[in-house]
Amino acid sequence: MIDEKHPDRNRFINVVLVVAAIMLMTATIYFVYSAWRTGTAQSRTETATRLMAVRTSPRSTETPGINAWISWVLLHGGGSGNSTSEEFIDLVGPAEGRQFPAEFLELLDVLRTSAPISVEQVEIRPDGRDESGLEFRKVEIVESSDNRFVLTSRDNLEIKQRTGEFAATATAHLSAVEDRWSHSPTLPVFEGPFRVKSARVSRFYVLNEDESLISLPVGDPQADEDQLLQSETDEFHKNPLSPSFVSNTFFFNFRFDDSLAAQAFYSGMYLDLGGLGLVASVTRPVVYEGQRCVIGADIAFEMDWEQFASTLAPDLASEVVHVDNSSSGAWNPWREFRDGYRGESTRFDAELDELAELESLAATSPERKSIYLANTRSGSNVTAIQVDRSTWLLLMSPGSEVRLPWVTMLLTGLVLAGLFLRIEQGRRRAITARQNAKDELQEKENLLNTMQVPLMVVDPNTDEIVYCNNAAGDIGMKRGQKFGRDVVADTSVAQDQYRLTHDPVGGHRRAYGVPIRVRNGSAKESSRHAIVRSVAVTAPIDTLQADERHRLGILFVVDEEIDLPVLLNEKITLTRHDEMRRLSGLMNHGIGSISRVLSRRTSALAEKCSHESTGSAADLSNWLATYLSNRIQLIAWTLEHWGRSASADQQRLISQANVERTVERLAQIFELAASDRELREQLHWNNGCVSGSEGREIVEAHFDWSEGSCFSVPSEGVFGFFLSEAFINAVRHGRPGGIIEFKSEENRARNEFLFTVRNSCRDGFKPVVEEKPYGGQAIMRELARLSGWSEPLRVVENGEYTISWTVPSIRGKSSVQGD
Repeated sequence: MIDEKHPDRNRFINVVLVVAAIMLMTATIYFVYSAWRTGTAQSRTETATRLMAVRTSPRSTETPGINAWISWVLLHGGGSGNSTSEEFIDLVGPAEGRQFPAEFLELLDVLRTSAPISVEQVEIRPDGRDESGLEFRKVEIVESSDNRFVLTSRDNLEIKQRTGEFAATATAHLSAVEDRWSHSPTLPVFEGPFRVKSARVSRFYVLNEDESLISLPVGDPQADEDQLLQSETDEFHKNPLSPSFVSNTFFFNFRFDDSLAAQAFYSGMYLDLGGLGLVASVTRPVVYEGQRCVIGADIAFEMDWEQFASTLAPDLASEVVHVDNSSSGAWNPWREFRDGYRGESTRFDAELDELAELESLAATSPERKSIYLANTRSGSNVTAIQVDRSTWLLLMSPGSEVRLPWVTMLLTGLVLAGLFLRIEQGRRRAITARQNAKDELQEKENLLNTMQVPLMVVDPNTDEIVYCNNAAGDIGMKRGQKFGRDVVADTSVAQDQYRLTHDPVGGHRRAYGVPIRVRNGSAKESSRHAIVRSVAVTAPIDTLQADERHRLGILFVVDEEIDLPVLLNEKITLTRHDEMRRLSGLMNHGIGSISRVLSRRTSALAEKCSHESTGSAADLSNWLATYLSNRIQLIAWTLEHWGRSASADQQRLISQANVERTVERLAQIFELAASDRELREQLHWNNGCVSGSEGREIVEAHFDWSEGSCFSVPSEGVFGFFLSEAFINAVRHGRPGGIIEFKSEENRARNEFLFTVRNSCRDGFKPVVEEKPYGGQAIMRELARLSGWSEPLRVVENGEYTISWTVPSIRGKSSVQGD
C-alpha cells in the first residue's frame, strides 16, 4: 500500500520494485534465449538428419544433403578448427574450376591411353537370383575369356537388342584398363582433419547413355574374386523400384561435340550408394559404335570412422557399427546394427532394441539400402549410413525439448503485479487530486462568473479560442472562434492594434486595449473597448483544456460613458482642432476663389463703367455675388452634415437649363481668367488650359437630356460646387490652350444621368496618389455621398484626364437659374 505521509519511502520502494523487475526480466529473457538456442540446435540437427536420409536415390549425387554434410565435416574437422591443406581441399571437392588432383593423373592417363583389346564373344547370363522384385531393370553376369562383369540395364526390348554390342565393346575396354592397372597400387595418403588411411581403385565401369552399366569390381589382389562379384551383384539388386542404378545427370556433363581426349572429370569425395563407402570418381567420355558412353573408376578411401564420429556436434550422438551383410538371406538392418553394436556406452541400446523389435513385427523384410532413418517412441531420430562395405555410421538426434524458466517467470510476474498495483494506486490518487484541483478551479471560475469577468484560453499559433467561461459567452465569444477575426472589431485600426500586440519584434505585450465586438444575446452587435490581460500557461489545466502551448486571458470591458471620458478629453481637443482644419479647407475651396474673382471683376467694371456698356459684365458680377452667398451657405451645410448618412430631403430640382446656365457661367469665369494674366497667377492657373486660350472657347458642352427629366440636390449650390471643382481641377492640370469637354448622357432604362468632364493633360502631369484629408477630391466625394450620387471616378489614360459620376434622374419642373 502507498503511504501518503512518506513520499520518499514510496519513491524508494517503487525504484526497488522496478530494479527487481528489470533484473528478473533480464534473467528470464536470458534463460528463454538459452532454451531457444538449445531447442534450435536440436531442431537443426533433427532437420539435417531428416534431409540427409528421408529421401534416397539410386545415386548419392542426387541427394546432396548427406554428401554436403560429410564434406563439411571432412574439411572442418567437425568444428575443431584444425587447418586444412589445399591438397586435401582439392581431394574432397570436385575439380570444377580447379586443377585435376595430381594424385590421380596416373589413373586418368590409364583411362585415356588404354585401347580396347580384341573383341571376343561374350556370354550374358542371369545372375541366378530371383528377379521378380526388379520391376524396371535387370541384373546379369557378363563373362569373357579374361574377366567377369556385372551388367544392369533397363528391362526394355529396344535396349536389350543393343546390349550385346555394348557389352562386348565395354568389357574389352574395361579388360584393357584393368590389365594396365593390374598391379593395383595404393594411392598416396592424404593429410587433413581426418587422416585417410589408404585409397585404392575399387571399381572400373562403363556407363551407356541409355543408363546401361557394366562394372568390373577390383580391389586387393588377395581378395576373392567371387566375393567381389557377389558383393557387386548384391549392391546392384538394391532399389528394385528404380529404373536405373546411376544418374546420367551426374556423369553425362561432357561436350561430346568437342575433342573427347582432353576431357575428364573428378567428382570429389561422396558416399557411394553402391556399398563402397567414401569414394571419388574419375571419368572420361568415350563413343562406342555411335553410342555416347562414360568410362571411369571409383576410388574407395579407408579412414578412421571412430575418429570421425568422435568429433561430431555434441547434440548429435554417433557410433560406428561393423556388420557382416554378405549373406544373401533375409536382411534385417536394425537387428544387424543391434548385434554389431560394440560401443562401450549404452546410449544406443534402448533405441536399437526398440527398432529391432519393431522390425521383427513387420510382415516383410526391408529392402537393402545405404541409408536408413527411423523414429523412436521417445522422439529420437536414428540414421544409419553405410560408409564401407561392412561399416555403418549410426547418428541419433534427440527430440527437441525446451525447458522454460518457470520459476523466474513466476517471480517476474509477481514483481510486475506488485509494481502495477502500486502504479494503479498512484493513478487513482492522481485522479482524486485532479478532481479536487478541478473543484477548486471551478470555484475560482464561479467567482469570475459572479464578477462577470470574461475568461478565455487562446492558442497563439492558430489564434483559436480553446475555452471561454460563461461571462465570455454572454458577450458572444464561443469555443472555436478566431479571437482576432471574430472577436476583435472589424476595423483597420483595431486589427492593426491587435497585430501590433503580437509583433515578435517589439515583444509580446501582456496587457493591451483593443475594441471588440459584443453580442449581448441579440443579433445586433456593438463595438466596445476592452482591456486584455494575457499570461502564458505554465502547466496543463485540464478543466480549461489548456496546456503549455496556450495563453490565458481575462477581458475587462470598459464602459464608454463612465470610464472613457477621462481618457478622451485630450482626444476631444484634438478632434476640435481637426474640425477647424476641415472648416478652413472648406472655406478656402468655397469662398477664396470666388471672392477673388468677384473682387477683380467689380474693380474692372468700375474702371470701365464710364465709357463701356456693361450689361453682360454686370450680369456676371451679379451672378457671382449671388453664387458667393449660396456657396457660403453650402459650406455651412456641408460642415454640419459631414460624415452623416445621406439626406433623404431634397431642396431643389436641377434641369438641363440649370446645368447649361451653370456651365455657361463657369465658362465666362475661365474666359475672364484667360484674358487676365495677373488673375491667373492669383488662382494658380498659369499652366492650365486657360493659359493661351484668350479669345477662344474653353468649355465645350454636349447634352443628351429628355424633356421633363431632372435630378434633385439636398441643398442649393451642391451641383454648382461639384461642377466647379471638376472644372477647376481640369483647368489646373490641363494642357495650355486645351478644351474642357463636358458631356451629360441620360440612361432612360436605369433612370440616371452620366456626367463626364474630360480634358487633355499637360506634359509631365502625374495624378495625385495621396489626396489631402480635406482637399477638393475629398469634398467632391463627400458631396456625392450626401446627394446619393455615385463616387466620382477619375481615369488618366492616353494623355487625357476624365472624371465621371452618375446621378439618379426624376421627372419634375425646375427653374432656369444656374446652380
